[in-house]
Amino acid sequence: MTRKPYTGNGYWAVQIGVSAFFAIGGIGAAVFFYATETEDLGRGGVFIIIGVPFLALLIWLLREFGKYNKQQRAVYAWAIMQQWSPVPHRPSGQDVKAMAVAARARDGKLSVAELRALQSLKPDNPYPGPAPSSTRMPSA
Repeated sequence: MTRKPYTGNGYWAVQIGVSAFFAIGGIGAAVFFYATETEDLGRGGVFIIIGVPFLALLIWLLREFGKYNKQQRAVYAWAIMQQWSPVPHRPSGQDVKAMAVAARARDGKLSVAELRALQSLKPDNPYPGPAPSSTRMPSA
């Protein structure tokens, strides 16, 4: 049985869906509480504090999604998922490093050794991009 190539669509759908849910829910709840509450307007403020950052995140995600082609999005999502660990307490900054590696993978700037290292983290999830050239020098 052959595996379908990894598309990364699930990764992007979850990121965009969760961001949209909290953006719409937070801003909608804020409007609701501002319209119905007469004494405690702080509830609306709390929901604005939740909704606005998720709205900004949603806008950023949609721009990133539209900026790259299918293969670049798939490679980015693959690199993120390869580095993701189910450990509940990861060190601070780990996500930032994972996103930086994924951006380099998406842009084709990882060396063959770096791609092999990523592949070895989850061998059952094949690399969705073109086969890298073994003669390419590692990026700085």
